[in-house]
Amino acid sequence: MPIEITSGQTVTRDYLIGLQKWLALAGAFASKPLLIYAGDSRHTRSGIELRPWRYMPTSLTPFTSSTAGRPGGYAFPMEH
Repeated sequence: MPIEITSGQTVTRDYLIGLQKWLALAGAFASKPLLIYAGDSRHTRSGIELRPWRYMPTSLTPFTSSTAGRPGGYAFPMEH
């Protein structure tokens, strides 16, 4: 799972470029990328999950192949 972290509070198109390139290169093998940022809302933009840093857990929980569909992924328990 590709993850980028930025200290910006407003997500601009520039923040998404690296993850969009990764999606294009990975093709069918792509797992959903994640951008962690300093804003307040959780949403998806251009196929990229955007999550405020305050909702991130202190550790990642590995997916199993039955829960993720792809071994080797990670889960973020989402808090509201």
